[in-house]
Amino acid sequence: MYGAASEKMRIRLQGDWTLNGVSCQLPHLVEHLTNSQIDGMQAGCETRVHHEVSLAGIELLDVCGCQLLTIFVHNLKKRGATPLLIDVPDAMGEKIALWGFGRELGTFQESV
Repeated sequence: MYGAASEKMRIRLQGDWTLNGVSCQLPHLVEHLTNSQIDGMQAGCETRVHHEVSLAGIELLDVCGCQLLTIFVHNLKKRGATPLLIDVPDAMGEKIALWGFGRELGTFQESV
């Protein structure tokens, strides 16, 4: 018998999310995506994992970093996760919207 379950996972992003720093973020994102794929698979159970993605630790962000963040969120969705950006500083949220990534990244919760 198949059932539906829901789990919550928190991902804390940090560091430099500019053109100079995004290459350092890739290994961490791959690790998160690998873990989310495992979390979403349980024998006989369709699991929906809600990912709270905290942006509080991001020190620098530019358009390149927003592109990488968008790709990361898109890949979480492809793996059956429900990502929600949390702890988004107001200035960062404004930049995300100004650069046109607001629709792709969805709504924010708990802005700081």
